[in-house]
Amino acid sequence: MNGFIDRPFAFIVPGQMAETLGMGRALLEEFPPASEMLERTEAVWGAPLRRVLLEGPEEKLHEGDCSQPLLTWYACALAGALRERGRVPAAVAGYSVGVFAGLAVAGALPFEDALAILKFNRERIEEARHRGGMLAVGGMEAGAGEEYADGHDDLAVGVVNGPHSWTLTGTPEAIARAEMDLRPRALQMFRLPSAWAIHSPLLDFVSRAAWEERGLWRSLRPPALPFLSPFTGEPVSTADEAEDLLGGILSRPMRWDRVADGLVERGWPLAEASEGGFIHKLLKFHPSRPPAFPAIRLLGAGPA
Repeated sequence: MNGFIDRPFAFIVPGQMAETLGMGRALLEEFPPASEMLERTEAVWGAPLRRVLLEGPEEKLHEGDCSQPLLTWYACALAGALRERGRVPAAVAGYSVGVFAGLAVAGALPFEDALAILKFNRERIEEARHRGGMLAVGGMEAGAGEEYADGHDDLAVGVVNGPHSWTLTGTPEAIARAEMDLRPRALQMFRLPSAWAIHSPLLDFVSRAAWEERGLWRSLRPPALPFLSPFTGEPVSTADEAEDLLGGILSRPMRWDRVADGLVERGWPLAEASEGGFIHKLLKFHPSRPPAFPAIRLLGAGPA
């Protein structure tokens, strides 16, 4: 880790399931703007997020109405603290809903606007009473998953993490059917704690509603820092491309393997906005298994 201090690094923002009880406590204690940013997050979200973050219960922390805004707050507050110490990343990337905070860190939109888009999406999903699920599959080729899902309008491969690590997303019934059909062929399989069919066309209605709500995009601008697209792994360079990501991340398949390829090729140390090692664990599925360390260590705080 000491050798990373003076090197360019990539700042990676994870998605749901990266949240941990008490994450950001050191930020709140040592970086005063973090507390003010958390107050602003609570104001936008209308929920006592600080109490859940620091006191739990942990089950509530993992629910989307807490985890999504708290992960966004944590990443943006941590990036602000690093910037104050002169530590600006060479590039930024986001995994799943981490795209919202990631683009804010990259300078494509203000922190509050990222929260507002997240909240808008959540409200549309709740209004529609949408229900879905996600099934993580390991030890089976991603192409076999795509072949299985082909022709089903209630199921899709939503995330490809590596050649033999991917996630199906769809209706609860389709996920149950897939789990039964594919279990004999997979090395490992488990359901993710998601009540939505994230990264599938089943959430197209959310993307359409967001794009039509032009007020959400009023402050969008080209990223000031390179941001790697979760669809292609290539840097996003325009405000239109950033809007495409923010509007489409819930309804389009994500190719995290391409992002990982790009990060490995560039050879940057990978600093993740997580204190639980979410990205580090995820990158074990990449052929080169690059390590990721908690970015808060760059402040001399957080987990060892």
